[in-house]
Amino acid sequence: MNGVVRWWASNPVAANLLMIAILIAGVISFLRMDRELNPYVEIPGARISVVWLGASPQDVEEQLVVRLEEAVSRVEGIEEMQAIAAESQALLFVQGRMDIDKDAFLQDIKREIDSISTFPQAAEPAQVQLFRSQDEVMRIAVTGDESVTEKELKRYAEKVRREISLLGGVPAVELFGVRNEEISIEVSEDTLRRYGLTLSEVASAVRSTSFNSSAGVIRSDGGTVQLGTRAQADSQEQFEQIIVKQQPNGAVIRVGDIANVIDGFEQTDLMATVNGERAILVQIMSGPHMNVVSMAASIRDYLANADGNLPDGISLTLWDDASVVFEGNINSIMDNFVTGLILVMVTLLLFLRPA
Repeated sequence: MNGVVRWWASNPVAANLLMIAILIAGVISFLRMDRELNPYVEIPGARISVVWLGASPQDVEEQLVVRLEEAVSRVEGIEEMQAIAAESQALLFVQGRMDIDKDAFLQDIKREIDSISTFPQAAEPAQVQLFRSQDEVMRIAVTGDESVTEKELKRYAEKVRREISLLGGVPAVELFGVRNEEISIEVSEDTLRRYGLTLSEVASAVRSTSFNSSAGVIRSDGGTVQLGTRAQADSQEQFEQIIVKQQPNGAVIRVGDIANVIDGFEQTDLMATVNGERAILVQIMSGPHMNVVSMAASIRDYLANADGNLPDGISLTLWDDASVVFEGNINSIMDNFVTGLILVMVTLLLFLRPA
């Protein structure tokens, strides 16, 4: 050890070059490092959810949870599974070993879930998501006054979400405080008897004539043609035009003739307000290899440019900004660094002789 110290003391050029290399490496690392408030982590695990509207927790457990557990248990590398059977929904949390490939593990789970053919017909397709430690970085409130309908507010919030997601360095954008749209078809018993119909006939007509389906492709010398049927109704007017029954005399009975079609939102106890006005929150979430400072700057520029082009009654408000906390932490580190550097220099000047 004494020989190493003696060599460096007798070769000041090498010591200076080493110091310069360390300083350059530190500056490069500082410029290239991720700037995030909390680290973004992906672990080998998945969250599986299946929605079955109107089902009791017992039915969910017997017909969804059990089948999910049986299918997922065939995947190799599982360390732990936890299931929740709630009203209208089944949740399954799968934790894998830390030494396995998380992408391959997720694909194996999806393959086993897709192979289940015994789910109830009314159950929606299973949703599989990888475990992520994702945090909210920024929050923008899209508010509307009394002149703005809920649908108009949702449409504009979705527009804001799409535009922000296209900005550079934005990992993910989500909406909070928004209800799913829902088409309700209300038919009275008197109307059904008057037209000689049953409720199942109306439901069957809507189900069979409002769908999107692919019919394969046709290959020829001129190219490839994709065949498909695109008849998915999406509005009140389109549902009202669906034919329920055709009379022998050629007359047709449409949904609009026998039912009240309501183009609205699902009935859930969910409403967000800001300063007494209905609001939808646009949440900018963290992601891998992000720079919270540059991302926040681009979003502030977007809000400044959008401020003069807002529809009547709608406003955008930056509600939460984690980049302010990040910059405050960085400033504290820099202040401590400068203070420590000054103390070190003063100590060296007091106790070491000048060369």
